[in-house]
Amino acid sequence: MDLRPHAHDGERLATACREAGLKATPQRLAVLKALLTSREHPGPEAVFRQVRGELSSISLATVYKTLDALEAAGLVERVTPLSDGRRYDANRTPHHHLVCTTCGRIEDHEDPALAPPVPPQLGGFQARSVRVEVLGVCAACRREA
Repeated sequence: MDLRPHAHDGERLATACREAGLKATPQRLAVLKALLTSREHPGPEAVFRQVRGELSSISLATVYKTLDALEAAGLVERVTPLSDGRRYDANRTPHHHLVCTTCGRIEDHEDPALAPPVPPQLGGFQARSVRVEVLGVCAACRREA
C-alpha cells in the first residue's frame, strides 16, 4: 500500500497501522508520517529530530522501537546499502535505489526494466522480493568534483 500521497491524513495512517496489527499510537503515527514525507531515507536520529518538534516527550529509544515495529509490520523497509547504519524507506511500491558512494544519498528509482521476475525457489532459498541498488555518484557530488 502506497501511503505517500496520504502522509498528512492521520486517519489513513492510523488505519494502515491497525490493518498491519499495530495500535495507532501518536508515536507510531508521527514516525510513519516523518518517513512518508521524507525522500531522504532517514536514519533513526534524523527521524527523532523531525518528530521531536511534534512530540517533545518522545525519546530516541522510542523512535528505534517504533521503527522496528513498523518494519516488522511491513509498513517501512530498512535500507542499508553502504554501511551498517540504519536508513528507512516508507515507499512500499516496487522501486529501486540509486546510492551515491560519495555522500550516501539514496534516491528512489522506478524502472520496470530493472525488475526481473522473482523465481519461487533459488536453490532452496525462497525469495520474497528483489531490489536493485545502483551504486554511483550523484549529480551534486559530480558537480563539486
